[in-house]
Amino acid sequence: AATAALSAKVAPAPSDAASFACEMGHAAGEKLATAGQIVKGAAGEVKDITSGLAEQAASHASGAVEGVIEQAAKQKQRMEKLADHFKELLEGFMKRKLHRVLKILVQRLPGLLKSATDDTEMPRRVKRVKDAAIDAIW
Repeated sequence: AATAALSAKVAPAPSDAASFACEMGHAAGEKLATAGQIVKGAAGEVKDITSGLAEQAASHASGAVEGVIEQAAKQKQRMEKLADHFKELLEGFMKRKLHRVLKILVQRLPGLLKSATDDTEMPRRVKRVKDAAIDAIW
């Protein structure tokens, strides 16, 4: 009797085969509909998650861009200060160099002027007065 009941479940009688197939088709349809709903819900969740991730990525990218802009502005200000400081140093160097060159030139001018105004036929007394006048001016 147990074997008969088991065989009835496994292989139904030919008269019951159509109703069995109909029940199985209906059950399969319900399972497919349920699976479709689950997939639809999962797709919605995936959509929500990905849109949230996209918003977070955009927010992080925006923050990073703002950070880069701030750093660039700070570096620009730093470079401007450095350029001003370099300009001041260079200006001071050039003034000191020019002062040294002019000092040497001014020290040499009396001798150059005396040599330029010398004349081989000039009497010594006139030459001494001329040289004294040049030294007095300097």
